Amino acid sequence: MKTSLVPCLLAVFCLSLAPTYLLAQAGTPSTPPADVPLRPVPPADPAQPAPPTYELTAKWNERWSVSVLSVPFKNESEKPLKILGVQATRGIFIGDFPSTIGPGREDTIAFVHEGADNTDGDLDLIRVLTDQGIKEILVKIAREAAVKFDVRELAWTVGDAAEAKSATITVTAGTVTPQKARVTGGHQAVLESAGAHTWRVKVTPASTAKSGKFAVFVDFDQPLPGTAPVILGVIQPKE
Repeated sequence: MKTSLVPCLLAVFCLSLAPTYLLAQAGTPSTPPADVPLRPVPPADPAQPAPPTYELTAKWNERWSVSVLSVPFKNESEKPLKILGVQATRGIFIGDFPSTIGPGREDTIAFVHEGADNTDGDLDLIRVLTDQGIKEILVKIAREAAVKFDVRELAWTVGDAAEAKSATITVTAGTVTPQKARVTGGHQAVLESAGAHTWRVKVTPASTAKSGKFAVFVDFDQPLPGTAPVILGVIQPKE
């Protein structure tokens, strides 16, 4: 008697689906529904004192700190403070920190600093997770001046004549030299010398028919850690 292959193949197919079904029943992770609300982040408590701020100096072109830096961290409480972990923003990389600090005693948090090229800001935050809550420390990197823009924004109003407006750049001797100006959106930007260590960027919008914004980038012969060499062009709506 011949046996049909159809029931056998059907049985094999059903068995192959079993592991998938069991995984689904066991709670395989899935994408949550799109309408699940996120919890709002509560605002900072205004009653809490401002975090301490420490200022460290850096050369105008210094990317990495030449040595390991440190900031003091004091246990203001009357019981031992356990440090569970430390994190930092942007350019700070934590090297070492104490595990415990005695009541009223002080220790240090060691780190190195890296300044990103062509970006504004040298203010970083160190957050310390302790058994008494999160503590914060602000670190401000004070850089030698290399470049100064007299304005960072050039503005027109909708319907104005599309005339050139200028920003002046002054550089410290022995640092950097502007090379060219670049602009987005079909607008025009021209870099021209305006005297010793001074340059002018002349910006002409392509049109002022509608409001909007565009960026003008100034390229230098060397990177500028902690400084964004950008001028913002703004075409404002009529009031």
